[in-house]
Amino acid sequence: MKAAVLIVIVLTLLALLVVSQLNRLSIELAGIAVGMIALYPFTKRYIEWPQLFLGIVFGAWSILMAFAAETGKIPAIAWLLFLAAYGWCVAYDTIYAMVDREDDKRVGIKSSALALGRHDVVFIAALECGFVLLLSIIGLCLKVHLAYYMMLALVVSLLIYQHYLIKDRKPEACFKAFLNNAWIGGLVFLGFFFGLRG
Repeated sequence: MKAAVLIVIVLTLLALLVVSQLNRLSIELAGIAVGMIALYPFTKRYIEWPQLFLGIVFGAWSILMAFAAETGKIPAIAWLLFLAAYGWCVAYDTIYAMVDREDDKRVGIKSSALALGRHDVVFIAALECGFVLLLSIIGLCLKVHLAYYMMLALVVSLLIYQHYLIKDRKPEACFKAFLNNAWIGGLVFLGFFFGLRG
């Protein structure tokens, strides 16, 4: 417990040091983020869909902060990216909740997987379709190179693979699908990196 408290203090001080170097809008967004991070642990006890809150706090809020820090404002493209990241985060955390479904039910923790019941896979598919659609729109808005869409095609193939893994809702396979999202994040990064060059 002492080590955990020490780590929290050190990381908080480092975060404050970083944020203090940023502009006013970034600092305001960081203040809102701190409040949301403090609230998140309670959502799993009192809200049926804690993943909807987690998607904002840990999945998408940093996008708004990055744009604010770099440009001093939040342009429309940032909101599109925010929505894409939000949907993706809710989808992959619902997959993670499928892993813990029985344990969560036993200890009384709420999750989107429990709330959705047998509709979980369809819900995840709908969010992932929205994720891909928004990334496609963002690509068109930014006039990216072909490399972006090549990476996006690989993302789609991984999402299809994830649905093959989660179709039977077996915890081990769902966890494998959850971990697979690291590759999706890497492909999206590479898509932007190569798609915006030149």
